[in-house]
Amino acid sequence: MTDVDDAEDAVIAGLESFFEPPETIEQFFTSSTILKASGVEFERKGKGIWQMNYKRQNYTVTFSPSIFDEMPSLRFMNFGDPLFEDLL
Repeated sequence: MTDVDDAEDAVIAGLESFFEPPETIEQFFTSSTILKASGVEFERKGKGIWQMNYKRQNYTVTFSPSIFDEMPSLRFMNFGDPLFEDLL
């Protein structure tokens, strides 16, 4: 291996740790005591599908890109979505 290969591997490893997998983001939101104390409620409706109650509105959401691809009627909770960012 060359120094360039080592540097490239280090950059890739750093990027992988920077971007959290959907499961981690899902767990962060759905198990957050801070969100729950703020009145946000999550109820599991299926694998990777949640019913979220926020400000007296119900949303059917997913944190998984693959589930969203299969069911685009769900709200995809990720960076760029105003609801997602409001909850941050």
